[in-house]
Amino acid sequence: MTHNLPAAMLALAPLVAVMAAPDFGPRFAPTHKDNMNGAYPFSATPGGTPGKMPKRFSDYPHGVESFDVHTSEMSTLYSQVWWKPHPPAALPKEIVAKYNGSRMAIVGWEIDQVQRTADGDVSVPISASYNHHYVSQLVGAGARLRQVKL
Repeated sequence: MTHNLPAAMLALAPLVAVMAAPDFGPRFAPTHKDNMNGAYPFSATPGGTPGKMPKRFSDYPHGVESFDVHTSEMSTLYSQVWWKPHPPAALPKEIVAKYNGSRMAIVGWEIDQVQRTADGDVSVPISASYNHHYVSQLVGAGARLRQVKL
């Protein structure tokens, strides 16, 4: 059989053919929850095939897990600006224990501002709290952040 592929792609074809679904281990439980912010529309890569990227995390090949992290509380009044960082927020202990000493691929990151109530978390409407300057860092166990002068 003859393939009309560039030589570089022919060299990769055998590798792709033998790759199997990853084994995430017995404690892996893929999520069936919907995305927090709805389906994610993706534009096609120029020359690519549209529709290949999943629009929901639950449709990701071989599944994904999800977990929540809450930062420290912040409080503002109408028209006030919050312009300071939160202290570090820990990942859930069960996630840290599960992936300690191994790798974890993060395929999505969703942000929500919530009010914590006796009935659970309630999303804050965007009309009540506008936040377009969100910044976050995720640092592994062996990594350290340090300030340097340039």
